[in-house]
Amino acid sequence: NSTSYTANAMLNSAYAMYDGRISKNLKAVGGFRFERYGQELKALGQADVKQDNTDVLPSFMLTYSPGKSTNVRLGSSRSVNRPEFRELASYSVFDYDNFVVVRGNPALKRSLITNVDLRYERFPSAGEIMSVSLFYKYFQRPIEQINAGNDVLSYQNADVARTYGAEVEIRKKLDFLSSPVLSDFVFYANASYMIGNVQLNGANFNSPLQGQSPYIVNGSLSYNAKGGTSFSLMYNKVGPRLKFRGVSGGAFNIYEAPRDL
Repeated sequence: NSTSYTANAMLNSAYAMYDGRISKNLKAVGGFRFERYGQELKALGQADVKQDNTDVLPSFMLTYSPGKSTNVRLGSSRSVNRPEFRELASYSVFDYDNFVVVRGNPALKRSLITNVDLRYERFPSAGEIMSVSLFYKYFQRPIEQINAGNDVLSYQNADVARTYGAEVEIRKKLDFLSSPVLSDFVFYANASYMIGNVQLNGANFNSPLQGQSPYIVNGSLSYNAKGGTSFSLMYNKVGPRLKFRGVSGGAFNIYEAPRDL
């Protein structure tokens, strides 16, 4: 079948927001975004794909500040993930890197995501932060790449998916060590841990979404001299990510192994 197609998308949106204080120690930010998204795709010998969705996406955040250097934040929002044109185009193409055939799925629908997070943060001094966060995400019809068998990969809406996680962040100047050599250094570290599950074709999989890491670690040591010279040493590592989901019924999943960067 033909590998050429014509496609277009049109997004119209508007939003309203409130940002103000409820009391001396309590601040509220909230509102909603209205989006209307139309998507069309035409390919030779294939039925036209037309999608027209209207979404109201609310969000809010409450910030409680018991002191000048401490915040407790509670936030929630709704977001949307829409299929890409290549995922909707039904033609097949051979992937020479992975030795598989990749085929689109014109029946894909958008995914709606509900996000909730709770965050405690403290600012010891200017440019410093210490924080701990908990978060939860609920996905309706998330788009997953599936293994259709016979070395054919395609895309499908899963039923639902959930992700739970925690994050720790710290940025600290090293001037507290009372050393003139270290006074211009800043240490930074960030780590996240996630667990989740996916329901696909009625079957439950106790694993994160495809491509989602179970953990992420970032670190850096930066130097900023008063004369303008600066340099940074950075480190990153992500956990094993699901690269290809196995065929339903017994095939093995294939993971991308973690590496130090």
